[in-house]
Amino acid sequence: MHSVPRLLFSILIVAMLPMGSTSAETRFTYQGRLGSAGQPADGAHDFAFRLFDAETGGTQVGTEQAVSSLDVDQGVFSVQLDFGDAPFNAAPRWLEIRVRASGGGAYTTLSPRQRIGAAPFAIETLFVAPGAVDTIALQDNAVTTAKLADASVTSSKLGSSSVVTGKLGDGAVTRAKLGNNSVGAAQIEDASIGSADIQPDAIATGQIQDNAITTQKIANGNIFTDDLANFAVGTAKLSNQAVTRLKIADSAIGTAQIEDNTVTSADIRDGTITPDDIDGGLYARKTQVLYYTTQAAVSVGKVAATVSCADSNDIPVVAVCNPLLTLSALRLVSERISDFGSDAGPATLQCRMVNDNPSVPEAFEATIGCVAVP
Repeated sequence: MHSVPRLLFSILIVAMLPMGSTSAETRFTYQGRLGSAGQPADGAHDFAFRLFDAETGGTQVGTEQAVSSLDVDQGVFSVQLDFGDAPFNAAPRWLEIRVRASGGGAYTTLSPRQRIGAAPFAIETLFVAPGAVDTIALQDNAVTTAKLADASVTSSKLGSSSVVTGKLGDGAVTRAKLGNNSVGAAQIEDASIGSADIQPDAIATGQIQDNAITTQKIANGNIFTDDLANFAVGTAKLSNQAVTRLKIADSAIGTAQIEDNTVTSADIRDGTITPDDIDGGLYARKTQVLYYTTQAAVSVGKVAATVSCADSNDIPVVAVCNPLLTLSALRLVSERISDFGSDAGPATLQCRMVNDNPSVPEAFEATIGCVAVP
């Protein structure tokens, strides 16, 4: 009857990698010491070696390696094993050994299983199986620019928020790189967009999300006519009160930028319009001036005569108070005008005269000339 052998300890695990070979060598040497009944074992023994993915239980990895009639000398044995490259994918492995005396009988499984050291994993570095290198297998900062093939980093390879400012070269983001509605208010730093940053016609309606452009996003005086594509900025693109006077460059707004009937009287500052701003055709003919006259007789005391334009929109151009006689004793006491600069009512002239010779009654007239405005 054979006594139960036991593995005293593992002495050596060495990967056998021939120098100068261009192909991966998957053999490695395992050396151990076998004892029987408290004494070193001697003679020929049959061994069976199997790899597992756990120290106990677990799943067998790869195929069994059987070695027959292996000589054990004073308990020491040495064997070359070859499980191929597949089992060594950076996950830990344990070697299970079964042994019997040569010539028959049942195998005895030695315990515990032996953890495979680092040397056999050199096999993987020389012969990497497809899919063997995953995230866990890579050291931090292991993938450098030189390791990446051109155009290998596609959109699907990038995680959310992985591309930060430091990753972009100056001028790298062109119009072609921007998807429609890709730039929203959250993507733009306050006052970060200057005139030098915008190519002519670079930003069209499709690139701007509704309400994306607020006052804080625009540096003062940096939007010029050449920066805007035709019809690029619609009402929906502007936040309320976003366009202030400081945002508009000098001469940026021409006739083409103003819709018909947009500018009302309330939009024009008092005293802003000078004669040079008025179309000469407005007073092209004298017949366009309409004259309104009122007469009054004076004998004793002061008498007033009042006359007005026909409409509050009409423009007064002349206002006079005149006696009807060339040699007259009438004297002008007051001449008052009202609503000449206001649309509150028609422009009005009031003339007040007194007769210095009451014995001779006389008359005078108040006349106002107006241009009718539609």
